[in-house]
Amino acid sequence: MKKLITIIIPLIFFFTNSNATHLMGGEITWKCLGNGNFIFQMKVYRDCATPVYITNSGPIVLRVHNHPTVSAIPMSIVDSADISPQCNAAGPSFNCSTLSPGNTATKEYLLESAPVYLPGVPPAQGWIFTWTNCCRNAAITNLSLTFSGPGNPNNGFTLRAKMFPYNGQANNSCFDSAPVFLESPQINLCAGSPLIYSAGAYDADGDSLSFEFDHPLDYLAATDSFTATIPAEIPFEIGYSYTSPFPGAAQNANNIPASLNPLTGEMTFTSYNVGNFVLTIKVSTFKCGQKVAEIYREIQTVIVNCPPNLPPTTNAPFADNTGIFNSYIDTVEAGELVSFSLTGFDNGFLPIGIQQSIGLQPVGIQFGTNFIDSISGCEQPPCATLSSPPPYIGLDSLKANFRWQTACHHVLTQPNCPKDYTTYNFLFRFSDDYCAVPSSAVRIVSIVVKKISNSIPVISFSGDTLHSSPGFDYQWFLNGIALQSDTLQHLIPALDGNYVVMVTDSNGCDNSSIPYLITIPSSVSNSHKEIHFFEIFPNPANEVFSIRSAEKILNINAYNLAGERTVLLPINNTVDISMLAGGFYLIEINGLVHKEMIKLVKI
Repeated sequence: MKKLITIIIPLIFFFTNSNATHLMGGEITWKCLGNGNFIFQMKVYRDCATPVYITNSGPIVLRVHNHPTVSAIPMSIVDSADISPQCNAAGPSFNCSTLSPGNTATKEYLLESAPVYLPGVPPAQGWIFTWTNCCRNAAITNLSLTFSGPGNPNNGFTLRAKMFPYNGQANNSCFDSAPVFLESPQINLCAGSPLIYSAGAYDADGDSLSFEFDHPLDYLAATDSFTATIPAEIPFEIGYSYTSPFPGAAQNANNIPASLNPLTGEMTFTSYNVGNFVLTIKVSTFKCGQKVAEIYREIQTVIVNCPPNLPPTTNAPFADNTGIFNSYIDTVEAGELVSFSLTGFDNGFLPIGIQQSIGLQPVGIQFGTNFIDSISGCEQPPCATLSSPPPYIGLDSLKANFRWQTACHHVLTQPNCPKDYTTYNFLFRFSDDYCAVPSSAVRIVSIVVKKISNSIPVISFSGDTLHSSPGFDYQWFLNGIALQSDTLQHLIPALDGNYVVMVTDSNGCDNSSIPYLITIPSSVSNSHKEIHFFEIFPNPANEVFSIRSAEKILNINAYNLAGERTVLLPINNTVDISMLAGGFYLIEINGLVHKEMIKLVKI
């Protein structure tokens, strides 16, 4: 990869006199390397109507806004690929081998930075990373562009991404990687063909993701800083908006407007109108309920005048509560084997009269090497596999047989934010080979891996030492940061703060304690207290206990020493515990704002 960089770097200095850059979109992401170091990546998409380049303004540099010391991140081209749809060899297709006006074949460029050190804490508005270029191409249908002359739009093009603070934690520890898109954008589509598409956004940290449409932005001048109003949002033509970027019923009564699932990112629409349509999708990342990143993918979809072609259909692999197979989501307990079949169907014919082929492209960080290796190639082995290696091609139908042995460490946990589950998404793209534009159906299969119910660690304090309840391995944290050398059952605290212990059992499953606050005064003695948002009394209790709190209580659970849960029902902040056997319990109280574990003795 490094040798390739040295060969391709001169391309980023290519200049041209043309204003229209033929750019079609892109996105900016980053990967956390640890110790405050990040590698930034940027993908840029452009058409193949002219000789290939991606900038007419010199070296490619990401601008950094709101950071006190870092203002620019140099980028180098490390790879490129033609991502145009490929149809049957007997018919025409889009590709970048022939450069000609009107060619909507698409090339993807991957750019990467060297490791970048970003010290400090992002402000509330975040550190913002941008790349800008002038100008947008003149073929865009849904944006209201201004022109300096025929075919020369004045409006520019700005990609952006945002990194937000998390619990006031300094980025020196590098706590988050951005989500990435596993699927290339859908560029070409025949008018009248239904679209079922997902970009397959994936977060390696197991953070929650949400999806929404957003605004495409204009050019950002070198003298301007990124603000809420700079660069300007490009207005849409009448009948379009940033939340409805494709033709709807106003343009054709048969159109089905675009719909974006905010939880999965699946987008669907059908347009009988041709044209070039710009859309921006924002993916927000939430760690323990706090937004830590926003990633934006902008893309220009080209709807062309070719015979409509229905996409492949698929059978849902999982049944709902009524036994009907209509679900693409399954929930399992860590350690369970996941096994299912997913079949795509397409009985259409090519324009020349022969039956279409159907192909499958699976994508997922948790797949093993070549889709058949359960030991290596994925983020968290054991890896998911299919029954055979690629290629996957069939006639009429094509089946994928999936298998994944889950384990406890597949539930990704974080200090001060213990999680009971992690969701893994596997993308399956079934495509036909229709000419000139194949149709495809992208399905996201989500496997939710739940933590095995085990005992929540308890911290006690005696003398000058914190003690953890027994386990197999231990890791202590102070204010959410791992104390690398503190991996024993006991710890002598040296600093004030909230201490958490993560305990791993003999099966490899871990769990985190509630925070224990230590205050070390100037005197020799130590004082300590736990954080309390709720108070239960009496304690010990026999038949009932009451809760004193300033906030509304949503639900309550009781856990015995074996980790077994009993749901308790609060009535006017009084809780009946007569059904519990005598002994020691951890009472989990979930309020409107806070969550807390309190020790209780049932007598």
